[in-house]
Amino acid sequence: MGWGRTWQYAQLRLIRIQASARSIATGFAFGASISFTPLPGTHIIGAAALSVITRGNVLASLGGTLIGTPWTFPFMWWAAYKIGEASFHAFGGEVVDMPDDITLKFLWDELVHHPMDLVVPWSIGGIILMALSWPVFYIFSYRMVRRLRHTHNRHHPHDHKKVSR
Repeated sequence: MGWGRTWQYAQLRLIRIQASARSIATGFAFGASISFTPLPGTHIIGAAALSVITRGNVLASLGGTLIGTPWTFPFMWWAAYKIGEASFHAFGGEVVDMPDDITLKFLWDELVHHPMDLVVPWSIGGIILMALSWPVFYIFSYRMVRRLRHTHNRHHPHDHKKVSR
């Protein structure tokens, strides 16, 4: 299946979820924004838990976690670390200076020998970016669900399974 067909399929699945646009957008926003935090194994669990607590759609939150990919994680996590580092400096905290020519060996040594020096600012920055990006992902997905449902209902007026707004 090509990317265009995959996108069409995802849109169709999205408009057929039996939940409100608010619920879908809430779940999707949690799934997408949690990708800024470290520890990818916890993203699905965290997004689902936050969706349950806020009455967001859990299935949409799982779809939102797909924003975090091997292609996007390096950029998201670099930004999270930099925001965490800046917030530590703003409050007078000490952070290990990262070299300009950072290598995987350096990162691995930091994680093995001084994990908190890397993980704490990264986590703080990830939480900050999660909070800042959540409204953006929410508005984007809410509008997309509303638009897709409106278009679908207009083109398929006799569809017995009319999707709710």
